[in-house]
Amino acid sequence: MFGGQVGIAGHIRIADGTKIGAQAGVISTIKEENRTLQGSPAIDMKNFFRSTVIFNKLPELKTTIDRLEKETGSQKK
Repeated sequence: MFGGQVGIAGHIRIADGTKIGAQAGVISTIKEENRTLQGSPAIDMKNFFRSTVIFNKLPELKTTIDRLEKETGSQKK
């Protein structure tokens, strides 16, 4: 099952039972059956959601790092 706007690059094989989320990019053969993939390049859904959570925390992490650098006087010049 493919979601809308899935991109598939080249001549690859996709295993039976594979589900690919909308706007994902598949760039290599998918050998394992019954996987759910998302993202570009397409990765397992569980890893995709973990990555999204980390990505969304980046602004907060940068603010914390800037504050700690200021407090310790270790800012780059």
